[in-house]
Amino acid sequence: MLSRDRQHVLGTGFFVTERLVVTCWHVLDTLGDTERDAICLEVLQSHEKASARLRLDASSPTEVADLAVLELTRPLRGPSTPLPLGSAERSADHRFATFGFPRGFDDTGTWARGTIGYATGDGDFRKLLLHGSDIREGFSGSPLFDEQTRRVVGVVRFKAAASEAREAYATPTEQLLARCPALRASEDCPYRDLASFRESDARFWKGRGRVLDEQLLPLLAKLPRFVEVSGPSGSGKSSLLHAGLIPALRSGTSIPGSQHWDVRALRPGLEPFAALEGAGLPAGEELVGRVQAWRTANPEPGKRLVLVIDQLEDVLLRGSSSELARHQRFLQQLSALADASLPVTCVVALREGFDAVLSERAPRLRSLLGEHRVQVPSVLTPSELREIISGPAREVGLRFDPPEVVDSIALAAQEEFRVESGAGARVTVLPLLEVALTQLWQASRDGAMTLESFNASAGLLGALARWADSVYEPLKPSERRLADRLLLELVQLGEADSGLEDKGRRVPLEVLRGRLGEQAEVDAVLQVLVNGRLLVTSQDGHQRRETVELIHDALLTHWQRFVKLRTEDRAFRRWHEAVQADAERWWEAERARQRQEAEHRLPRGEALTRAQAMLALHAHQTSALAQRYVLRG
Repeated sequence: MLSRDRQHVLGTGFFVTERLVVTCWHVLDTLGDTERDAICLEVLQSHEKASARLRLDASSPTEVADLAVLELTRPLRGPSTPLPLGSAERSADHRFATFGFPRGFDDTGTWARGTIGYATGDGDFRKLLLHGSDIREGFSGSPLFDEQTRRVVGVVRFKAAASEAREAYATPTEQLLARCPALRASEDCPYRDLASFRESDARFWKGRGRVLDEQLLPLLAKLPRFVEVSGPSGSGKSSLLHAGLIPALRSGTSIPGSQHWDVRALRPGLEPFAALEGAGLPAGEELVGRVQAWRTANPEPGKRLVLVIDQLEDVLLRGSSSELARHQRFLQQLSALADASLPVTCVVALREGFDAVLSERAPRLRSLLGEHRVQVPSVLTPSELREIISGPAREVGLRFDPPEVVDSIALAAQEEFRVESGAGARVTVLPLLEVALTQLWQASRDGAMTLESFNASAGLLGALARWADSVYEPLKPSERRLADRLLLELVQLGEADSGLEDKGRRVPLEVLRGRLGEQAEVDAVLQVLVNGRLLVTSQDGHQRRETVELIHDALLTHWQRFVKLRTEDRAFRRWHEAVQADAERWWEAERARQRQEAEHRLPRGEALTRAQAMLALHAHQTSALAQRYVLRG
């Protein structure tokens, strides 16, 4: 920051966007009101001179927060580096660095380092104390860079309290963000690894609006009773509903009046009727009755109930007889809504591959959903890929260094998930793309995500495998065996005859504990996998039972360790089914005292060697009779 004659340094400022610079209000004290519309700046990197005006709406006087936000009057010709902003809430006792222009360093500037102290004061007067630093006049307005979080967490202020006393402190970035809504902290990861985007993530849901704007919203504007959203696992159906559709309906900008609709989202899970209650629907025996009760409480013209039902396949999976009966009743009650004269629309997401099962279990519902069906596009265009990659980063002030990193990632997506013809990538790249981008964010430094970090991830497939392996490999051998059994319990095996692929399933925690052994051991391994975000827990049902499931089915297909584990498990199941039948025939001969026949039925040679190997690996899964049979061989 330069004086009027551009001969003297007034203080320091730093870029927070390509056009906005932050400094302290008191740095500008020597400038008159008119001069604050043409403040002189010099960029340290390039020595380019620039002019900026004071943004009064985003600034705060010296006696309050002492913040000044300046806006360049024209873009710079040369480069600038906006610094990433972070939260100061957890910065106490962290080491910091800052850069200023004290006397004697007017041209080159110099560093000062120290420790961030605890905050004092309240509201606009809150400030961070700075300890052990050599901050002096000329540092005011410089960025307080937290060396642990690698984010700017405050704006340095220096005040000479007396001839010998001085006080260095900083205004927390929270005050800057509150005054300048255009700025965002980059603490929050804008990517979602394998988790789906929720309504609160709407600003990060980028590049996937085509199906929403061109298909789903125009269809809902016609007020149908049922709409199906169909697509394969990993195509972003859940994110489309929660981060795309629901915010669009609440805003009312796409469908006039939809801001007055009552949107309720649920996932049926193990307890679909409890999920209805969890979504806030009135209690009742029948779904139609629940909606009628809702209508009685909401009689206003234009009011409409929208039930967003995610992952209907939950109630189409195999289960106990009581679960099947409960799920069947839910499907029948859902179908019955078609006969009621009520202002209700059901938007139902169903994974591809479950059509035949739904047709068998609930043929009428299958027909109703088919009348208004939205198919998630199978291909992401190159421009959509670039927006999925770069859009979320813009929201939190992150950049790609160099900018061509975006093209490199998009190209990797197209190469690893090729389409049959034309440009683009298969939509099922989405989960792996999010994992790779999450890892890239974790490796970011100084607000930049680099090509070097992406190249180190070994591509999109390599990023997922590396992440999952990094959670699994630190486990001890005994813990790995338990983790393997736990993972297998969370898979609903597919059926080749019906074309169903393997799918993750929710399992109550008490069921896992009962099947796998000691509660403490199970919980310890479970916690590692949950903390590593391979698994997620939630509460389900009237009794709010804790359940466990895979974070995403992409693990089933793209984590090779898990693929191999399930292949080996299938081989064991086939072997166990055959050996159990042989063991039963052997035992029948034993009981009939047919010694020669029984001896003849025992395994020998290669069959015995394979059986012994299977038993050594799967003793806990092998029946007592089969074990006895093999040991007698």
